[in-house]
Amino acid sequence: MRNVITLYLNNTRMKFSIPFFLIVLFLTGCASVDITVSTQVGGDKDRAAIQQLLVEWERAFNAHDMDALMATFAPKPDSNDGGTVGLVKGREAIQRQLQTSFEENPNVKTKQTSLDVRFLSPTLAVQTGYWNNDGLETEREKKRKDGMWTCVLEKIDGKWLYLIERGWPKQPEENLLKVDGKDSLVKAELAIEKEVSQFINNSKSYAVKKQNVGINSNKTELLLTRAISLNPSNPRLFSARAKLYADQNRPKLAARDYFSFSELDLESDVESHEATIAWMDGAAAQVLAEDLPSYESYCLNMLRRFEGTEDTIVAERVAKSVLFQKAGKEALPMAKKMVDLAMKNDWPHARFVKGLANYRAGNFKAASNYAEECLSLPKRNVFLDIQANLLLAMASNAQGDSAKYKASLSKAKGHMENIKYYWFHNKVICQSLLSQAEKQ
Repeated sequence: MRNVITLYLNNTRMKFSIPFFLIVLFLTGCASVDITVSTQVGGDKDRAAIQQLLVEWERAFNAHDMDALMATFAPKPDSNDGGTVGLVKGREAIQRQLQTSFEENPNVKTKQTSLDVRFLSPTLAVQTGYWNNDGLETEREKKRKDGMWTCVLEKIDGKWLYLIERGWPKQPEENLLKVDGKDSLVKAELAIEKEVSQFINNSKSYAVKKQNVGINSNKTELLLTRAISLNPSNPRLFSARAKLYADQNRPKLAARDYFSFSELDLESDVESHEATIAWMDGAAAQVLAEDLPSYESYCLNMLRRFEGTEDTIVAERVAKSVLFQKAGKEALPMAKKMVDLAMKNDWPHARFVKGLANYRAGNFKAASNYAEECLSLPKRNVFLDIQANLLLAMASNAQGDSAKYKASLSKAKGHMENIKYYWFHNKVICQSLLSQAEKQ
């Protein structure tokens, strides 16, 4: 079987369909490598051990701890950093090279990121990644502060160790190799690869940046799918792929991934803007996929996830996500607590969710009053105006006030003409409320 190998030349990703073992033979200079790939090798335990080795290498490097650093190498390693030093063979030579680098750059620190691990046998693996260095002083090191690397690791006496290192420093923009005039596309793909790889440890990221996705949505999907297969318990990876599906107008796939996200993220205590937006988008995805049972279950997960919050903005977002559709019996009292917390902040968004809670409880007069209060307060945006007018229309119709129903509905529709939605959930909430209002 032939494998596609990704090589990095002048920071440009190029693919060559060549047998993978030739790369290893080139790196090792050894024709006796066992290249049999078994389905029994490369389990979670080995992957975790290799990742931990990288953590130990980075920690030792940043502490300039030579003993700990050399403990990560096999007995007969060699290294080529892609710079002026060239190939360095043996532990003593590698140690001298590292010691010289520390003496010339006493404040150097590094950040190492793994992109991929591939197992060739029970005792041989190839790992790829990239480095970012800081605190450099020599001109030589400043020119190679960022770059890609490939390592061959050998398992010796039950421990994975670095056998071979190869590095390719990032080249200046003007040195980028042209690939059929599509160097910008190549750079965009590299940006996606880097961003996806950082999802594992970056607790602030819940979606891939749109400017990185661009025309590379298929590439992004493949990278996220691969990352999920390697990290199946990482909720933010599911959130990122779900948002990609939502932007591609693939609601059922988005809903499925967001539901997985909701189950995996239950124990998190992160209440950032990015986290709550991801949860709101997930609720919207269940509705757009027309899976109301999953929506109800998702809302219960969301309420449990944020039940301890003291943030009025978080409470408002949770309440809106749960109440823009008819809430289940278990969810309604929990949502009401979120509404009460949101009302501690004197802002129009809180008035809207208070009105929505009253509407779901059958208190139509109170719902109308809160919707009108919302529309009378400053600091509103057009999306809130749409939603409040639709709530007012529904509550007015429930009270038999057809004139106010028609007027409020007309205002909402007027706002919705040619509007551009920035947030996925805003679009779904507005369209869902409009559908509910028009069915009355």
